[in-house]
Amino acid sequence: MELLGKALTTALIVTLLANAATFLMGLFYFFDLALFELWIVENVAMFFETIAKLEVEFRIFDKEEHC
Repeated sequence: MELLGKALTTALIVTLLANAATFLMGLFYFFDLALFELWIVENVAMFFETIAKLEVEFRIFDKEEHC
């Protein structure tokens, strides 16, 4: 589970960098519609990756014994 959490963190960082690059390209190309659509798809993917990461983190937290 911890390995899965680290893998999801890496995927989330890569998606965040790709999202920022697409946003900046969209600004420099004066809001090209195809880049804007790609940016929206990346935001949706990042949302679901974040939800998956939170689920894994909560499962790890539940397995650990806390006082």
